[in-house]
Amino acid sequence: MKEENLDRRIRKTRKVIRECLTELLKEKRIQDITVREIAEKADINRGTFYLHYKDIFDLMEQIENELLEELEEVLRRYRASDLLTNPAVVFTEVFHLVKENSGMVSILIGENGDINFVNREFIDMLARFVEEEEPESRDAAITEADIKEDIKEADIKEDP
Repeated sequence: MKEENLDRRIRKTRKVIRECLTELLKEKRIQDITVREIAEKADINRGTFYLHYKDIFDLMEQIENELLEELEEVLRRYRASDLLTNPAVVFTEVFHLVKENSGMVSILIGENGDINFVNREFIDMLARFVEEEEPESRDAAITEADIKEDIKEADIKEDP
């Protein structure tokens, strides 16, 4: 369900809960965060938390899914060939999305984040984006194998 279709109080409560989770994730791993901590930080009772989410992991999953949906909306505005001919246009919009959600994005790709989310979900989304391309231009498009190979070649490592 889209957030804008919800009552303003519900949107506000969910926003506060998510902001508190983001703050806590800057300090520790998700496994070490309790509903009680979030409730205290958000100034709500635990029952209110459970009205919106099953547990901390459900909250995190909903945040991840909403970010992916927003990214998918951005990508749907373009064709895969646009990545080759004019990548700046596509990535400018993607970067705006990342900036708007910078707190959570930095956590997802950071020390307390979920690298499997990035690898699994982001690569799958890019692969679907490429697969939806028209067949006649597919040979010029980027393939899922190309994406995975580029990530392997990048060999991104954390700073010591």
